[in-house]
Amino acid sequence: MTKLKCPVPDLQIVPPRGLSEQLFFRVYSGPTSIAFAELSRPSGQRRNIPTSYDTSGPGVSYCLRNIAVAQNYRTMGVGTALLDEVLEFCRSHRISRLYGEAKGETELLKKWYRSHGFTVDDTDNIEICFEQ
Repeated sequence: MTKLKCPVPDLQIVPPRGLSEQLFFRVYSGPTSIAFAELSRPSGQRRNIPTSYDTSGPGVSYCLRNIAVAQNYRTMGVGTALLDEVLEFCRSHRISRLYGEAKGETELLKKWYRSHGFTVDDTDNIEICFEQ
């Protein structure tokens, strides 16, 4: 565990230990898990992935399946700090692309993802590409 760079003090993050088919990031306040992010490699079927998100090119692509923060910790910067950790992990492990779908309060999420460098299309798909 390492300290999460976040306005909320004493939060710890457990990132994945390298690349695998599924990646989990967990944030803890003491022994309690308060947030997580889940990424996965696209399966052979690639259902519901827009054709603009071609995963056959150079580098490794992951889908951001889920990012969630416990209700009591929302709007405190925990989700932003977690997403920053996910993006830094992707860059440092030479992941070429991260994509997914903005789910929930869509307009707010679209703005949030854009503020982190993602592009967002009209059907709420998100994508960020990293320079190699």
